Order: sequence, then C-alpha cells, then structure tokens
Amino acid sequence: MQPSQPPPVDSTSLALAGGLVASALAALVLALAGCADTPSSPADSGGAGERTAHRGGPPGGGGGGGWGGGGGMAGGPPGGGPGGPGGRGPAGRGGTELAEHTGPQVEPAGARTVDNGRFVLEQGQAYLANDPDLSAIYVRGRARVQLTAPQISKRGDSSAPLASSQRGLNAALLASDGSDVTVRGGRIDSNGASAAAVAALGTGTRVWLGQLRVRTGGAHAHGVAVSAGGRAELLDADITTTGPRAAALVADRGGSTLLATGGTLQTQGAGAPVLYSAGNLQLRKLRAHADDGPAAVVDGGGAITLHDSALAAGRQAGVLFQQAAEPGGAPAGRGYFAAQGGSIAAADGPLFAVVGSQATLVLEQVSLDARSGLLLDARAGTVQVLATRQALRGRLSADARSTLSLVLRNGSRLEGALAGASLQLDASSRWQVTADSTLAVLQPPAAGTAPGTGIDSGGHTVRYDARLPGNAWLQGRSLPLAGGGQLVPGNEPGA
Repeated sequence: MQPSQPPPVDSTSLALAGGLVASALAALVLALAGCADTPSSPADSGGAGERTAHRGGPPGGGGGGGWGGGGGMAGGPPGGGPGGPGGRGPAGRGGTELAEHTGPQVEPAGARTVDNGRFVLEQGQAYLANDPDLSAIYVRGRARVQLTAPQISKRGDSSAPLASSQRGLNAALLASDGSDVTVRGGRIDSNGASAAAVAALGTGTRVWLGQLRVRTGGAHAHGVAVSAGGRAELLDADITTTGPRAAALVADRGGSTLLATGGTLQTQGAGAPVLYSAGNLQLRKLRAHADDGPAAVVDGGGAITLHDSALAAGRQAGVLFQQAAEPGGAPAGRGYFAAQGGSIAAADGPLFAVVGSQATLVLEQVSLDARSGLLLDARAGTVQVLATRQALRGRLSADARSTLSLVLRNGSRLEGALAGASLQLDASSRWQVTADSTLAVLQPPAAGTAPGTGIDSGGHTVRYDARLPGNAWLQGRSLPLAGGGQLVPGNEPGA
C-alpha cells in the first residue's frame, strides 16, 4: 500500500528528539559540573592525538591491534579493515585519502533533468543512466518531482569522488538547488564507485522516500546521502549496500538533516557503517545492521538520535565517535549520540568508541550488548555519558589522554569495571564492581549519605586520584565498601 502523505516524523520526531537532546544536555551540565577536576586530555586543548588527514576518515587501529580500520572515504564513513577486538594500540592515520580526494572537477548531469521550477508527476516509469558521472534523474532549480513506483537504475563509476561527495555527482537520483522530490514505492539500483542511490544537496532541497527499495554496489556508493543543508525523509525504506565504505544513510556537514521512520538498513561491504553523521540523523522504529563495519559513525559535531530502534555491528565498534580533519582547520564541535528504547549490539570491539574527539552519549532504557566485554573505550577523547533508567554491563576505559565522565541516575545500574573515569551516582543508582578499578573523581553522595554508598565492591579495590580537587571531600582516606572491598587513594587515574 502506498502512503498517501509524508510520514509524521517531521512533526513529531523532531520535537521528541529535540526535547531529548535539550533535557539530556541540561542534565549533563548540572550533573557534570563537579567533574571539572578530571585531568584534561589533548582533545580539550586542540591536540586530540592522531587524526585523519582528510574529511570523513577515522583514525585506524595501529598494527592490527585496534578496532578501527585504516583508510577513509570521500565525504563520509570510515574505511579500512577491522583490527582486533578492543585492542589498546594507538590510533593511526588513514592511508587512502589522497586517492579518494583528487581528480577533475566534474559538474553533475542527468539522463533526465528537471529544472527551472517545473513540476513533474509520473507513475511506473523507468529511468536509466549507464555512463560515468551521469545521474538517471537530476532535479534542480527549485523544480518539483513526484514519482510513483519508479524503476531507477544507475551504472558506471564516478571519475571525481570529491565531486560525488560535495555535489552528488554520479548519484542515481540527484536533487539540489532547493528542489523537492517525492518517491512513493518502486526501486532504485546503483552499481558503481561513488554512485549513491539518492543524494540531496543544498539548503531548501528536500527528498521524501516512502516504501522504497534501494540497492547499491560499489565503493562509497551510499544509500541515501544529504549534505550542504539538504534534507531527506524516509518511511519504511529497505536499503542495502554491498560495497566497501558504502553507508546506508549519510548526513554530512552544512546543516544537513535525515529523518527515517521504520524500515530495514544493512551494509555488507568492508568498513561500511549503516549510519554516518556529520550533520543530523534522527531514526525511529527501524532495524539496522553493519556486517563488516561500525554500526554508526558520529563525525565531529554530528548527531544521531534513535528511538525504539535496533542497531547492530558485526565487526569493529558499535558506535564510533571520530574527529576528521576539518577544511581550513575549523573546529567541528562535540559529537552527540542518544538512544531511547530499542537495542545496540556489537559482536566484536567496544560497543562505544571515542577516538580523538569530544562526545556526549545519552542512554535511556536501551538493551546494550557488548559481546567483547568492552562497553566504552576512549582514546585521546573527551566523553560525557548520561544513563537514565539504564542497565550497563562491561568495562568502561579511558586512556591517559582522555577524560570520561559517567552519570548514573533514576535507578541505573552498572555491572563492570572503570578505568580512568569520573563517576556520579544518584541515590537510586548502583555500581556492581567486577574487577579492580581506578577513578579520576568520585562525586560526593547526597547529604547525610555515607561515602561509597551505591557501590558494591564484590571484594575489589577501587582507587581514586587523591591529587584532584574534586576528591578533596575524601581527605585522602581509605574507606570500606559494601562487599568487602575498599576505596583507597591512588595517583594513577588512567587505564
């Protein structure tokens, strides 16, 4: 059955997601105010460790010992093969960025072009493009196009991957310059390097896709990509990509927004995440799986918000925060990932990884499955985690160049070990310690509550950094903890 009107995601998801973002950030400001004594990392001072040499590629794992891959991609997700699960090797630079970002400046063109404000309404038509750099349909110049049950097919590689990233060159369906495109049902197939199925570029450009099947093959051949202020809205889309570094959904920089409700997303290629955001991705009630890459990548100041969705990674990290090099050295800001309900799983590597970037992670009643046992790994990063009514299981680790602040509230539970984290527990939350742990700062409990309340040591020792002003309330004391362990002063907050 074809949808008769655009989905309600535009009016409801934005409000709900915006409310979640606002409330979560406000809570973090209050809850983490006392964590300022955490040792600063290079990320705070502009020297966030190793970074990629180009836009869009993550730091890679060193010598196969890390979970990140080398290489990169034109304007989007990371590349490279996976490393070992949760390795502690240093972050390395991507190795293929120059080849992917050089080449001629080719202007987009279409086998079928609609422009100059025209309106087109068509049903059951086929649109084909078999030449390099040519789109099957190119909509521009504030034109309006409505297609029902189309068959759109694109074959051929891009001769200029940078132009594909920046201007949508070689996409099967390309919309730009304030145009408006609606596609109800049908299918889009693309087969070629940097041959996205759908690309929407430019402020005022909007693409709506309902009950559409999308298949792409080829490196960097994304499913749906928005950039430079473009906007896309999806309802019950079925998207599969098979090429290396080909994401299902991409929201790039420049105020781009992509909203999706329902549907199934899958990536099968090496290093291909399902979700990549340097802009704004908002997803509701969908299923997404990356066979051979991270499930989601938050690049720089990008944001991803999930509601009641299932997100899974077969290899590498579940959710990767990275800081790609910005053109002109401009700061990219803090990455944001929030999930409410649903599930997040990673079969190999940490469930959440932060490399050379600043990140805010907000979780509420999400089923989390870190099969490697490593729930969060921070390397040369700054991470703030807010858990509300949330169960956490696994190890959270921050290296000596990182800061990690964890707030548990409203009945949250952590079963695991901490290395180099600052911790705040409200009166209703608990930490079940599963191994000897180190803290940067332990926030004081509520007035009238004994130190260490809410911590069940399981016989393990928890060390805090007595040098930090945030721990002055402990006065350098050693204190007994429930379960037979101790809270003791120490001077090594790192992992």
